[in-house]
Amino acid sequence: MQKKLPEKLPHLFDSKNIALCLSGGGYRAALFHLGVLRFLHRIGVLQNVKAISSVSGGSIISAHLVRMLKENEINRGLGFIDWEKQVSAPFREFVQNDIRTIPFITHLLWNWKFPKFRANHLEKKYKKKLTSFENKEGEITEIKLKDLPQTPKFIFNTANLTFGINWEFRRIKSGDYQIGYSEKISNWSLARAVMMSSCFPPIFGPVELNLSELDFKGGRYKKADQKTLLSRTQFTDGGVYDNLGLEPIDKIVNKNRAYDTVLVSDGGQPFAFDSPNFFVSKFMRYVSNTMNQVAGLRKQNFYTFKYKESTANNSYARYQGAYFGIGNGRQNERKSPFLGYSGILAKNVLAGIRTDLDHFTEEESQILENHGYFVAMMKLAREYPNLDLDKDVLNPPHIQWVDENKVKNVLKNSGSRLSLKRLYNG
Repeated sequence: MQKKLPEKLPHLFDSKNIALCLSGGGYRAALFHLGVLRFLHRIGVLQNVKAISSVSGGSIISAHLVRMLKENEINRGLGFIDWEKQVSAPFREFVQNDIRTIPFITHLLWNWKFPKFRANHLEKKYKKKLTSFENKEGEITEIKLKDLPQTPKFIFNTANLTFGINWEFRRIKSGDYQIGYSEKISNWSLARAVMMSSCFPPIFGPVELNLSELDFKGGRYKKADQKTLLSRTQFTDGGVYDNLGLEPIDKIVNKNRAYDTVLVSDGGQPFAFDSPNFFVSKFMRYVSNTMNQVAGLRKQNFYTFKYKESTANNSYARYQGAYFGIGNGRQNERKSPFLGYSGILAKNVLAGIRTDLDHFTEEESQILENHGYFVAMMKLAREYPNLDLDKDVLNPPHIQWVDENKVKNVLKNSGSRLSLKRLYNG
């Protein structure tokens, strides 16, 4: 039986034990998370986050945060002096890089047999564009897992296909409960962890690695074929197992109550109603239904275990928190002052933007950042009715994108994965 929570948890602004989960969903999710992060930083909550668990697109923005902490020599916490200059602008510049198309085309003929070459190509892209920085001496420094900050704890998740469970990359020990955990992996590059977290099928992966020499400890699996399985363990995009990145946080909370507040940012693909005719589309529909069920169960668990004052004595309650979904939007028609995009625009347009790693325009990036910012504001205002915000917090990061007709016009082709204009610009 779970321990009962105290009668009253600290207010969001008073909590010093916050965990944040960032979902998968390619660049689209990463940009939505960027807006959520911007709002949390603006109200002083992000600075109290003690752990960030990420998947796929969430791992991309997490890696960017790590790089910005290194570049700006911030040694503890996520307190930036100038968020736009130090975090947002550099990331919007990064997502203008198409890191999907060249690896896809280059390895098209043999990827079905040797998927590691395309995955390695993606890792090199991340290493060059995302996880390396110029130090004081003007030297390019590659970030490794052992270089991750102590606070907050960063957890990069991938799916272990061989054992059918979640695998965690951390600063000191990485692994899963079946194989065990190894300190030797701390010497791996952060780029590899991000690649393994975001190698979405069938474009990338699965990634097959020989783990037999890594001295794992604490694993449950002890059968005779252990060494054989370790010699060819396969991994794929973390979203295949848990697209919200909730499992690592739930395990920690369940074990020692380390976090009293859990915030979940979900930029993943909402489930669309469809009856496909093409064979490949039908096959992918099976995959979509399975992943939708997994995501639904994760959300159900989150809401089940989320603290409510009326259920303070419920033995299942674990924490307080909020869920920010890319399909969320303003329910009323109030347009002045601008307090976020309408629910119709969010569901029909913003949530329909492609989940990919190709070139994202500055306009797409700014709109998605706006959206994440105001969804976080809206959801936290509902969870904490007495939330007192300064007037300047209500100003959107990018005021030029408050007109929904203008937004729809700019995003009219953003759902398509193939665009010659984006290929040229990326």
